[in-house]
Amino acid sequence: MISRKQAGFLLAVLAVIGINCLFPGMILTPIPTCAQPGSIVSDQPPTDPQIESMQTEKEGFGRYLVFTRPKIGMGLSWEFQEEHRRLEGANSKDCQRTSRERAEIETTGWLYNPALAAYTLNYQPEWNQGTEEHEPGSKSSSNSLFLNGYHGDITFLQYKPYTVRLFSDRRLSALKSALAARTDTDSESYGGEFSLKYPVMPTNILYMHFDDTQSGFYHSIRTSDLIRGDIRLNTANTYTHLSTKHQDETRITEGIESRVKSANHDFRNDINFATDRQVQLHSYASFQSTDSKRLDTSNLNVNEDLYWTHAKNFSSDYHADYRSNQWRDTRNENWSLSAGLRHLLYENLTSSGQLFTSMDDYAEGNEQTSGGKLNFDYQRAIPWGMLKLSMGHDYELNHRSFLQSSIIRRQALVLQNTALTYLDQRNVDTASIVIADESGGVIYINGLDYRLSEINGFVRVQRTGFSSIKDGEKVWITYRYLQNPQFDDALSGQDYSIHFELWEMLMLGYRFSHQQQRILSGVAPQVPTNDTTNSVDVKLNWRWTETAFSYTDMARSSGISSTTWLTSEKITIWPTNNLYLQFNGHEGRRKFKDNYRTEHFYGLTGSLNWLPVRWCRYSLEVFQQDLSGQTEITTSQGMESILELSYRVWGGTIRYRFYNEQDKLHDNQRQIYTIYAEIKRALW
Repeated sequence: MISRKQAGFLLAVLAVIGINCLFPGMILTPIPTCAQPGSIVSDQPPTDPQIESMQTEKEGFGRYLVFTRPKIGMGLSWEFQEEHRRLEGANSKDCQRTSRERAEIETTGWLYNPALAAYTLNYQPEWNQGTEEHEPGSKSSSNSLFLNGYHGDITFLQYKPYTVRLFSDRRLSALKSALAARTDTDSESYGGEFSLKYPVMPTNILYMHFDDTQSGFYHSIRTSDLIRGDIRLNTANTYTHLSTKHQDETRITEGIESRVKSANHDFRNDINFATDRQVQLHSYASFQSTDSKRLDTSNLNVNEDLYWTHAKNFSSDYHADYRSNQWRDTRNENWSLSAGLRHLLYENLTSSGQLFTSMDDYAEGNEQTSGGKLNFDYQRAIPWGMLKLSMGHDYELNHRSFLQSSIIRRQALVLQNTALTYLDQRNVDTASIVIADESGGVIYINGLDYRLSEINGFVRVQRTGFSSIKDGEKVWITYRYLQNPQFDDALSGQDYSIHFELWEMLMLGYRFSHQQQRILSGVAPQVPTNDTTNSVDVKLNWRWTETAFSYTDMARSSGISSTTWLTSEKITIWPTNNLYLQFNGHEGRRKFKDNYRTEHFYGLTGSLNWLPVRWCRYSLEVFQQDLSGQTEITTSQGMESILELSYRVWGGTIRYRFYNEQDKLHDNQRQIYTIYAEIKRALW
């Protein structure tokens, strides 16, 4: 936290710089041309005419402290947000008004010589005023906040192979939750960075300290120390990369203290045994751990991949993997080996085969898998386009040796509004489900970001209308499930497909797949696997339109059987170079065969971008999505209109946003109206 004396000294320095900028020579004397420090250090890099012309604008205290004329920026913004909610017949209303004033002044320069030490100083005072009204509830409340924001960094020996950078920063940010009031975060950080810029082995070591204080809807204090290292080694035939990260974070929220220590280490090594890259070995190892009072986890992955090109049309690959996952007192390990061959005949027929084996070791037993795959892919040019055929067969044996027990599983899923997404396993403990983004740093909230439902023993995962998870985003799901009693089985599968690409605009495709399970010994499951899928896809790209149709029929003995058809249309229009229009629409129906339930869903989206003149831009986006069925009837609409104006260093923005989501089956509704206006001056 910067002290008042430090803030006063920084303000005095910047005031002296500003006065001297307005009245040159009144306080500070510009450096004469002959005093330019270009020849003080022999290794000073040559300056181009643009740099030399900028040197005439430099000012400073004699020859040892040089700075540029200050850049000045500012910003004024006002925002109004009104939210209406109805939950099971009970209505509530929240109103928020926020105004923000910001000033900014920045200068850059160097000490003695730019090759020795170059620095940046930025001072950004900020004022925030806000009022909140809640119905029903207490009367309106107001708050006011002032922050001495700043940023400073200094880089030593920037032109040398070794560089040291010191920095400090303080900022104010606002968090708006869908279910809570505004929360302001005062963030302060400082640290240092050391860099070795040798081409053969560049190295970077970073240390950062964070202090965050959140106020508003809830109060929280976060203190964190971060150390990160990154080393690369490049030679003619090898590439090695080592990265490591350690973080120690303490958080106090509403009087409750928690401390988490985490570590992430990644190692990668690539070797080319021949100059023509015919033999390549890729090695990778990673380790992640989290240590806290509530949860201890660790994950270790080691992979070895060898690729060997024996001839122009013949190659092989070999893989060895090891994974270890520990979650609290539960530990799972996995070993796997595989080898494959690939052959191309007359540039038309590609044949590939693979043999694999793996073992999963749990606390109370293990599971061993071995098998093989054989695939043929054929393509041939026809008078109107291209014909593609594929055929695949796979066979695997599974041997299980454990009693019925709970097992931890980590699974990746892509959540889409138009697709069914289920967890792979039955008998899932829904209370144990944790969904995070790909990095693992963001934990999503059940009921706010996603919803869970159970169908025929399987758990379905769906996005909500106001979810933080984007449509089509990949997430990682960790959950606990109850494993069936031990049994041995054999799984065989077939896959066939045919595709036509005609006239470079029409694509037709059909795919058939089947998987069947045969119990060899042990306690057989109630329903062995006997799944069949048929799908048809049609896609037409013609000028400014894109039309698609798909039909999927799934008959699954061990899962959810359904029939789904989906049609979509995309229209893109450029009437002029300054006007862009796009319309998207889709409609589909889904029928569940087990309980005869149906779902009907459709969506419409329209967007407009218009640039009438160089200094004005207007954009508009509207959407509506509906889903109706026996267990869910939801609809959502929204629009966003943005007007952006600019004149030299000045800019302005006016934005209006509306969002409405309604759950008709449970009588829930949420409406949000937002108006935002801003005037700003860029740093100049």
